[in-house]
Amino acid sequence: MGKTVEELRNLDPVTTSRVEVADLDRITGELDPRDLAKLREIDVDPARVFWFESEPASYEPLTDEQLEEFAKGANDHLLFIVRGSGLVEGADKGEIQGWIKVNPDDPSRIDQLVEQGIVTDRKNSLVLEVSYTATRGAPAHQMSSALRQLCYRYGKAFNQLDGTNTNVLITAYVQDKTDPDTGEQNIASMRVLSSCGFEERGGVQYDDLAETKDHLFVLNWGRLQERVKSMLGDSQE
Repeated sequence: MGKTVEELRNLDPVTTSRVEVADLDRITGELDPRDLAKLREIDVDPARVFWFESEPASYEPLTDEQLEEFAKGANDHLLFIVRGSGLVEGADKGEIQGWIKVNPDDPSRIDQLVEQGIVTDRKNSLVLEVSYTATRGAPAHQMSSALRQLCYRYGKAFNQLDGTNTNVLITAYVQDKTDPDTGEQNIASMRVLSSCGFEERGGVQYDDLAETKDHLFVLNWGRLQERVKSMLGDSQE
């Protein structure tokens, strides 16, 4: 069930919420200088570089042009900007607090999902990968709020929430590495995923450069629905 990024763009789940601490936005026009500065801050954040990049020591920051291209999305991905909603106090309201990237998952990783029995009907399945990061010091629960909203909107668009269709999977990957300062893995990202209804489903070699398998998380649509109902009631749109 092939879906191009352009087709996904038509399902754009941009949100402005009265009950969530995060809003989802997309950059379509000229990038505001303040937004560019925030994206630059995220790009060079040592924590993001460590957890995201396969070779952190050799990472080269994106240029302004590359950042703008990344922010607007491209043929291979959509980028959703996470902003502080009206419920956020002070200067964080309306400001960039992070981003969520959505793209069709890579065929080599889908091959592994088929081998593990996670994808059972490859021809008629759509597998989307999400990745995300926050600004340093972003208010609590913002990434959980944003990711939950995005997944819920896709769930409604693809009719996954009532349990009758199970042909759309949303995956996320957490690198199997340990913070040398704390001795811990990326617990924060795992907590965000768990709070949105994702379940750990084993490991996947992310790409040819990976020396170890990443932790694989797959969204459980039923758990997402339960989270939304328990937090917001049946009025969530």
